[in-house]
Amino acid sequence: MTTNNGTTTKELPTALAVRDWMAQPTMSASLSAALGGYMTVEMFAAQCYIAAQDPKLATCSAESLFRGFLEVAQMGLLPGAHHKHVAMIPRNGVITVMPQWQGLKFLMEKQPGVARVKPYLVHTSDEFEADRDTVRVHKFDPFNPSRIFEHPDTAKAANRKCELRGGYVEITMDTGEVLQHFVPFAKIEKNRACAKTQDFWLRWYDEMVMKTLLRDVFSKRIIPIDPQLEARIAAVEHADNLALGNDPSRGGTPSLPSSRTASIAAQLGAAEETPDMTRAATNEVIDATVEAAAS
Repeated sequence: MTTNNGTTTKELPTALAVRDWMAQPTMSASLSAALGGYMTVEMFAAQCYIAAQDPKLATCSAESLFRGFLEVAQMGLLPGAHHKHVAMIPRNGVITVMPQWQGLKFLMEKQPGVARVKPYLVHTSDEFEADRDTVRVHKFDPFNPSRIFEHPDTAKAANRKCELRGGYVEITMDTGEVLQHFVPFAKIEKNRACAKTQDFWLRWYDEMVMKTLLRDVFSKRIIPIDPQLEARIAAVEHADNLALGNDPSRGGTPSLPSSRTASIAAQLGAAEETPDMTRAATNEVIDATVEAAAS
């Protein structure tokens, strides 16, 4: 493989296996069904091949990586560090797909009528004024070294207070109308408490809070959601809950899907079969491709 600077690097066996897998007619049909026409299989396959060049993913089986890519396709997102739609996390040789806030933003901006979606965090040092549903003033110095959003437990251990007041999402519609949805710090903390896997919150507190803000927009139905998009966002929330081990009994109520969306997520999690995309057919092609790559 030739890089941008003209040098040649050795292709990883996992990436080669992904390339061969993408060429299988049954897998191409499976991806086409999962993508639902929102992008071409060729475009998605190219991004999968690039993502598979990550040496960290080479520690996982090609089969696990294939399944991860199918999961990402079902969400309507793109793999790879460049897009930041999902994090593909190797755990004991198995890929765990965890959606990121950029992925939810990407899906929400595909909603008809929505031009732009932007989450904001509010620090205690920010100049901030708002009424019930409108931000009047939000000013801050982006170069202020003390304007950091520290995990509450980290701050507490250092005898400091968490400086996060809360956050909001600004949604600009095609008509020019601007909607703003507020999520207070207490609600963010309730959602955080639901996660069995606190490591992600400790390491990427800012990003996890922004994802919480966007999930709350969807949960509260701040904007109308197209049915096809609803299924994709349901798949994102289902994957996020699994990756984090979210459990409301741990002390809060996360922004879980509505009953209708939960039903969709359950169907996705069960991999309900269709004539075009069956789990048996997918497994058959994956197994054959893995065997070919190993030989």
